[in-house]
Amino acid sequence: MSEEEASFPEFPRAARILEERFGEIFEDYERRLREIGSLLVVGEGNPREQLEANARDVLERAAKVLRGEERSLLAVEEEIYRNIEDSKEPLNPHPDESFRAGVALCKAAVWVVMRNLPPASSSPEEVAEIALAVQEIVMDRVSRMVMASYVHYLLTKVKETQVEERRRFSRELHDRL
Repeated sequence: MSEEEASFPEFPRAARILEERFGEIFEDYERRLREIGSLLVVGEGNPREQLEANARDVLERAAKVLRGEERSLLAVEEEIYRNIEDSKEPLNPHPDESFRAGVALCKAAVWVVMRNLPPASSSPEEVAEIALAVQEIVMDRVSRMVMASYVHYLLTKVKETQVEERRRFSRELHDRL
């Protein structure tokens, strides 16, 4: 465990708000995605259930970290393989879309947490620390998901290129014969 992870502050009230107010956060998150025209929600997009499951997964981890129950981060390689194995789609969203969605989720979560903290019991410093902690946790998870998505995207492109190269080679071989 790194020194940075060991000294991560705990905010159980913020963790409780993330869990109890997930519906409110998700509604705000979905609204933000629509406002930016994210491909995750416009057109065919992702099924709402998948979008909700991804958001819930990220925020559950954030709540665990804020309570001090989870500190270690998954190795990037483990996250990549888990993401690829769990993927039910031939191609995950483009990394840019994933990152934009992560920013939207982060904003939604921070605003809901900030609105629901008791004002009298929170100093401005604590509010800032909570906002930064939620942002760091969510964006850490999102960056791992983006990396996994990008690796999956590149692997798909390599496979497509290999298939096309084989077809071209077969055509040339057939034409020569």
